[in-house]
Parts: sequence; structure tokens; C-alpha cells
Amino acid sequence: MYFDYLKEKTDKKVLEMPGLGFSTYSYTELFNSDAVYIEDVYVIPKLRRTRLASTMANEIYKKAKELGCEYALGSVQVDTKDATESLKVLIAHGMKLLKCEDQLIWFYKEI
Repeated sequence: MYFDYLKEKTDKKVLEMPGLGFSTYSYTELFNSDAVYIEDVYVIPKLRRTRLASTMANEIYKKAKELGCEYALGSVQVDTKDATESLKVLIAHGMKLLKCEDQLIWFYKEI
């Protein structure tokens, strides 16, 4: 039901793998080009480190490229639980540091 709410009240999109995990994302602009911003990724604990998050991200990238996006964005809020693990995941996925502002570290990559 929460995903229905997001779709109705926001511009966020949801990629859901029922019982396995989900990702929320939206479209934006970066470097004067269209981009996709993957905001949230959740994978159930027993399936972490199985590349399911990468699979979801790659599916989102595919959709974004079909819409003309050239870049992907990701971020980590530094004061959240397991922020270090989130940083490691983004870097391992080929993301590059874009900027730090307030409590967010922003990353990007070409898709």
C-alpha cells in the first residue's frame, strides 16, 4: 500500500520484487542531461550480497536509458544505520563521488 501512496503523491517510481526487495527512483537532471536517481534500495537480509541490488539497479538503468537518461545518481545519508555499507555498495557498483552537502554524499555514473 505504501508504494501505491508514493505513486499517487510523488514522482517516485518503484521497482518491486515481491518478497525479495524493492527500489524507489525518480528522474532528474545532471550535467545538463537527463538522469535517474535511485533513492532507496532494500533487499531482505538473507539475500544481501547476492547482487540483487545490482540487478534492480541495472533494470532501472535500462528503463532510464530507454527514456534518454545518460546518468545515474545515488546518495548516502551519513547519519543512517549502515551508512558505511551503503557507501561500499555504491562504489562497488561503479559510482563516482559527485559532492557532499549537508548530511548527504552524492554519487553518479554514466549509464
